[in-house]
Amino acid sequence: MHGHENTYRLTNNCRRGGGMSLPKRLLSDFVRFMCQGLFISSFQKRLIPFLLIFIFQCSSGWGQVVINELGIAPTGNTNGSGGEFIELLNKSNAPADIGCYVLLFSGTSGAGNPTGWTVTIPSGTTIGAGEFYLIGGLGRQSPVGQTWTNLPVGGTPWVNAYGANGRAVDLDLSTTNNTAVNSTNPGNFNDGTGGQLTLLNSSGIVITSIAFKNGNNAGSYPAFSNASPGCSPLSPINNPGPPINYVSGSFSSSGYNGISLSPSGLYKTNASLTPGLANIVLADCSITLASGAASPTLCINNTLTPIVYNIGSDATGADVTGLPNGVNGTFANNVVTIGGTPTESGTFSYTVTLTGSSCTNVSVSGTITVNPVNTITLSSAAGTDAQSVCINTAITNITYATTGATGASFSGLPAGVSGSFNAGVVTISGTPTAATGSPFNYSILLTGGCGSVNATGTITVTAANTVGAASSTPTLCINTALAPNITHTTTGATGIGAATGLPAGVTAAWASNTITISGTPTASGTFNYTIPLTGGCGSVNATGTITVTAANTVGAAS
Repeated sequence: MHGHENTYRLTNNCRRGGGMSLPKRLLSDFVRFMCQGLFISSFQKRLIPFLLIFIFQCSSGWGQVVINELGIAPTGNTNGSGGEFIELLNKSNAPADIGCYVLLFSGTSGAGNPTGWTVTIPSGTTIGAGEFYLIGGLGRQSPVGQTWTNLPVGGTPWVNAYGANGRAVDLDLSTTNNTAVNSTNPGNFNDGTGGQLTLLNSSGIVITSIAFKNGNNAGSYPAFSNASPGCSPLSPINNPGPPINYVSGSFSSSGYNGISLSPSGLYKTNASLTPGLANIVLADCSITLASGAASPTLCINNTLTPIVYNIGSDATGADVTGLPNGVNGTFANNVVTIGGTPTESGTFSYTVTLTGSSCTNVSVSGTITVNPVNTITLSSAAGTDAQSVCINTAITNITYATTGATGASFSGLPAGVSGSFNAGVVTISGTPTAATGSPFNYSILLTGGCGSVNATGTITVTAANTVGAASSTPTLCINTALAPNITHTTTGATGIGAATGLPAGVTAAWASNTITISGTPTASGTFNYTIPLTGGCGSVNATGTITVTAANTVGAAS
């Protein structure tokens, strides 16, 4: 690009006639209208909602369609003989209906006609998202034998206004055969004196305008547009007022041959225009994950690691829906941040939807999975978590149902007893081989999932009964009392069964972990006794021997 560039910031406005923008004028008139007093007719009251809707639409709409390029002197000749063109661009992410839109050139045409000219875009014409609409052409530069419909231009999708009439090349703005776009006073861009190109919607509302060199020629008004199928004529079109955009500079095929919209939103002179080739970045409606996970999993009541999305510069806001309670989304400086502490569990599919006239129907989705706190509940019979068993006797299995956890650890179990985790069920089983340390207070700590959750219980292991040796193995005379008594010390037992093998007159009794054998034997002999312990654990007997000597005898005298 050569020489000096003159630029002006792109804006969007709605004007009809000169001076004040239409929404400002309507709003001003509306306020004045409302302040005139209480005497408002019923017709005026019915008009208010429509007026407000119109003001809103005018002030917020149509910003998605812009004039992307003006080919003022794109070839070796000027003043209409060099293939002038106009290129519109839909810079939004959604299709735009431009049917019955009117392009008005207000200036001195190449033929010296001060009334300017208009082109009406056919009814039903739609520009796809990011696509172009081209009016005019490459003129006599086009290859011989090629028609406009197969002309290789640019490389970006575009629609040709003349494609329907099947005409061959040489389709600049000055041709008198522009029936496909319903021209009035066919003219061109005068690169010497300049002018103003204004884009109006089907109601005559100004969407945007560009002036160059001398700008708008007031002598061009009132103008009109042709009636065309499906479109009502704009008659008259009053002076749309000062341009929304202005570019100064001289135009020729050897220098700046036109005007284009730059990526920064400024109109600039351009020395290398190509129809259908983008000169600007389309509406930036991007949503890019900057940090955090788009679909995180976390525990209830735990802080969510922020999910941060960078939002394109053309979005004016964003709505975030589907979040769990305790989590919210904020928009600031084109950044969406999702954060907080979820207070409910579940799977939440959220959506970030951009707002702004150029960023409609743009969204991104993710999923936040909030897991509840683990649970553990006794599922075996009541009391199995507080059981007593004899050593070397299998316990009754203790089972627990769990949720959320992926495993469990165990502590405090007696030797020979262990715990396991399978498919959400905790099982404690085994045969205790030790009683030392009983009762055993065990604990189960769930692992994985959420929270620090445990269950506790008690296993009491009773050792096998024991009995000591007899305190004595007496030999005594019949009918003589045992003195001292024979004793056996016991552990674990709670009593004794029926003793066997004791001599007549001798008995056994149990008290305070002691077996006491006492009495006066009335029979002689050697007596091996057995006394079974009762209660406690195991089959244990106390044993001993009592020898009873018969009384001396003497025979009769011989």
